[in-house]
Amino acid sequence: MTMRNISKELQKRIIELDNEIEKVKQNLTNLNTHRDGLQMALENEQRRWGKPEKSLHRKESNSNDSIIGNTSGLKLSDVVLKCLDIVGKTVKTLKQDVKNAGIDLGKNQGRAIHTALYGLSKRGLAEKVGDLWKSKTQ
Repeated sequence: MTMRNISKELQKRIIELDNEIEKVKQNLTNLNTHRDGLQMALENEQRRWGKPEKSLHRKESNSNDSIIGNTSGLKLSDVVLKCLDIVGKTVKTLKQDVKNAGIDLGKNQGRAIHTALYGLSKRGLAEKVGDLWKSKTQ
């Protein structure tokens, strides 16, 4: 039986393995980048839901026409719940009440209020009846 030199095959296999290692390293880098993004999103959510919402911009107003009184320091869900304590309301009416309370939600008012209502319903504090949202604490 004759032996033959397999150096070229071994070199080829080493190059293939090096290429595979580079692919795995790149994949690992991508996964770590994705994980870091998720970690930042988690920390933002924990800050957002663990404290009063900082994204709400209070309008400067001396108006005393707010139907729910002083809203200083309250989260949006607290303000919405106070509005619902008065009577069942539509999202459109709640948008106006929140605005009258001096809270500027920017462009996505409906989305922010809907999210607050959804959270209140998950906690058993509000319910949707037809087109109206009502407080369960009344």
